[in-house]
Amino acid sequence: MGWTPSNTTIGRGILFALGGALGTAFGILLVSYIGDISSHIHAKHAARAYETSASIEADHNCRNLTGADKAYCQEQVARSAREQERQEYELDADQRQAIWSAASGTAAAFSLLFSLVTIAAIYFTYWEQRYSNRVQLANFLDSRRRARQSLAHAQTVSHYQLRPYVFVDKISADRLSDRMFRVTVWLKNFGQTPARHLEAIVTSYVTYDLHKLKPHKTRADLIELDTAAPNACRRAMVPLRFTEKQWESPAYDQAWGVVRIKYRYTDDSGANTFDEVFDYHTTPSELTRDEPTFYLLTRSRLRRSENVAKRQGEFMLHLKRRRRANRKKTEPSKKGKEG
Repeated sequence: MGWTPSNTTIGRGILFALGGALGTAFGILLVSYIGDISSHIHAKHAARAYETSASIEADHNCRNLTGADKAYCQEQVARSAREQERQEYELDADQRQAIWSAASGTAAAFSLLFSLVTIAAIYFTYWEQRYSNRVQLANFLDSRRRARQSLAHAQTVSHYQLRPYVFVDKISADRLSDRMFRVTVWLKNFGQTPARHLEAIVTSYVTYDLHKLKPHKTRADLIELDTAAPNACRRAMVPLRFTEKQWESPAYDQAWGVVRIKYRYTDDSGANTFDEVFDYHTTPSELTRDEPTFYLLTRSRLRRSENVAKRQGEFMLHLKRRRRANRKKTEPSKKGKEG
C-alpha cells in the first residue's frame, strides 16, 4: 500500500521538525564548545599576564626589603594577584553563564516556536486529510447510490423489455344464422418472451344499456390457451345471439352486442402473473358488414351512449305528448258524432 500525498506531507513535516530540533541542539553544543575553548585560551593568557604583573609588582614593592620581610611581601603580592585573578574569573564565568543562558533561552524559544509551527502544520494537514477522506467517502457513497439506481433502472428496463405483452389483436364474427354469430377473439403476444399459462374468460351477450354490464362468467367457462410465443396468436370463440326484437331495434332504442374479455398469463419464469380486462361492443348494423367491427368500450363511447339514451328519452317523451294531444283532439269529434 503506497503513501498518500497527505501521509507524505505529514512525514515530511515530522522529519523537518526533527531536523530543526537536532540542528538547534547541535548549534547550542557548538556555541558552548567554542565558548569553552575561548574561555580556556583567555584564562591561559590572563594567568600569564597576572604572573608577569605580580612579578613586576613584587620587584617594585619588595626591592628595599631583605630576608623574611621580602619573602612575606612577595607572598602578599602573589596572594593579592591570585585574589584579583579569581574575582575576574568569577566575573567572566558569570558573564559567560548569562550569555549562555540568553543563548539557550533564545534557542529554546526558537525551538518551541518551530515545534509549534510544525505541530500546527501537521494538525492542519491531518484536518485536510480528514476533510478529503470525508469528501472521498461522500463521493464514493454517491457513486454507489448512482450505480445502484442505474442497476435498478437497467433491471427494470430489462424486465419490461423481456416480459410478455398479450393484447387483443382483433375480433372477428362469422354469421351462423340470421341473428346468431360466432365471435372469435384473437389474443397476440407482442412481447419478446413467451406468455405461459394463458387462460381467458370471454362473456358475450346483448344489452340495451352499456352502463350496466353483466359480470364475467365463472371459471367453469375458462378457456385454456396454453403458451403464446412472441408474435404468436391464440383464439377463443363464443356465440353471440340476438332476439328478433333486439335485431330490429331502432336507433333510438339500440341493442348492443357486448363482448367482455378477461384473461391471465405469466412470464417465462412463472414468477409474475398479469391480468387484463377489456370490453368491446357492436351493433347489428356493424355485424352485417363484410368485415364486422367491434369497438373498444371507452368513456367516450359511454358518454355517446348516454347522449343516445338521453335523446331516446326526449324522443319517447315527445312521442307520448303527441299521442296524448292527438287523443284529446279525437275525443270531442267522437262525442259530436255520437250526439
